[in-house]
Amino acid sequence: MKKCTMFFVVLGLIVCLTAPVFAGGSQSSGGAAAGSAAAAGGKVANMNLSGYPIAIQPATLSVAVTKRPQHNRSVADYAYFIELEKKTNVKINWIEWEASDVDQKRQLAFATNQLPDVILPLGSNMVNYYASQGQLRSLNDLIKNYAPDVMSALQAYPDSFSMMTNPDDGNWYSIVQIRDPMYVILSDPDLYINKKWLNNLGLKVPETITDFYNVLKEFKAKDANGNGNPNDEIPFSFTYQEGSPQYSYTGLYIMFFPFGITENNNHMMVVNGKLQHTFTMPKFRDAVRMLGNMYKDGLIDPESFTYNRQQLFAACKAKEIGSSIGYAITNNFGPDKTPDYVTLYLKGPNGENPVDHKNPAAGGPGSGPAISTACKTPEIAMRWINEFYKPQLAAEQMYGNLGMYLIPSVKPPLVYDLGPVPAGMNLDEYRFSTCDALGAEFYKPLNLVPPTENDALKKASDVAKDAFFTKEPLPNFVFTQAEMDEIQPMKTELDTFAMNTLANWIVKGTVDAEWDQVQQQLNKMNLPRYMEIYQKAYDRMMSAK
Repeated sequence: MKKCTMFFVVLGLIVCLTAPVFAGGSQSSGGAAAGSAAAAGGKVANMNLSGYPIAIQPATLSVAVTKRPQHNRSVADYAYFIELEKKTNVKINWIEWEASDVDQKRQLAFATNQLPDVILPLGSNMVNYYASQGQLRSLNDLIKNYAPDVMSALQAYPDSFSMMTNPDDGNWYSIVQIRDPMYVILSDPDLYINKKWLNNLGLKVPETITDFYNVLKEFKAKDANGNGNPNDEIPFSFTYQEGSPQYSYTGLYIMFFPFGITENNNHMMVVNGKLQHTFTMPKFRDAVRMLGNMYKDGLIDPESFTYNRQQLFAACKAKEIGSSIGYAITNNFGPDKTPDYVTLYLKGPNGENPVDHKNPAAGGPGSGPAISTACKTPEIAMRWINEFYKPQLAAEQMYGNLGMYLIPSVKPPLVYDLGPVPAGMNLDEYRFSTCDALGAEFYKPLNLVPPTENDALKKASDVAKDAFFTKEPLPNFVFTQAEMDEIQPMKTELDTFAMNTLANWIVKGTVDAEWDQVQQQLNKMNLPRYMEIYQKAYDRMMSAK
């Protein structure tokens, strides 16, 4: 199989793509059509069809982006966006949605129809629903006529079309995230432990989740850091809340893998072709029981339930923390402490092999840019979006201005290389001080840059976990409009319930006492019907592979 096909192999095909769809397709029901002027040989008002500037007279677009805690300045202040405005003659009114409430802000914008022209990226699997309400423009002709670099990117990874295509009308309402396999991270965050503390106490690196629990008890009971104060050690700290309920407790997913539960933000796993909700599975209860015991024994930092990511990183650097969870060990502990920590790959309570969640290789529907029907100049908007699919801006929005951390490569076939990070900063701290990353790397083609040190470590983690990845990974689900209409209210309610219930179970230690009651509540919240719809979508995607 060719490399570009492997990139999307987990996604599956939901529709059979025909030549008309690939070439721009028909503009049928749903979102508004645009972009036919050039196809008919006509001109577009106030726009050059190629070259610069994009807009003949100054034009303005409103663009919504996600602002994360790491961002220490406005998007408007990043140098490459200032240069882009001069180059294109398109002024951007930036709308910055805080990551902690981005879902609510996006939903409110659509509910009130107070929409930005462009959402970069859309960041919602509600794309087909919004399109059916006439709130998103169909991109088929816009991409074909005004975005040659977007089309080239899609053609380089042709299975991306299946993720973009609305199963009801065959149109595209959002571009999807495109990353070459050399950059794809399949595993979830890792679990780290302080090896220096283990050595101080004469302990071995834990191999099972039970070993880990016992080591944390030793960290709490003794002077693990050897500073003469047996009371300043925090055995285990993490971040429970990562924004909206859909992404809650991402840091804790790894704690379920030793119990054979591939927990994830859908709270589902596949067992012999059938979807099961994790909150109904006995082994999930076993994992929660152990987490509850850890909290009862004072092993879990209570602030884990209020930390955001940046607060956790600050705590890991400033406090005496024995174990934590993260995507990159240097982000958590900084360059000075990182050598003290090692990554754990824990087995089950009795030495059983874990079953690890395996992430899809690319973003699902809505993971890239979209243009709303509020936009009166969609052709200009699409030409502006096309800039992000040129190598330099694609790299700069992830790594900062060319000539700083990002430098031209002298090692073909790489296009760019990455220089040293300033002393005293980790990569994320530096990266978010010089670029916005737009909340996602929505275009990262082959050989754009070398993998960062953190990426290389995560790739090594993928290799270490390869034997334990589930053999039945979840796809990025694509739903028909009727399915989306039915499940979305249930999903919001179920995700919020899951977030709150798990936190209460851990802190209060009540999983066994409340298990049956929660199962009844899930049934009242229509979980059986919810799972039935997901199963139908899953079966459809698997049959199309």
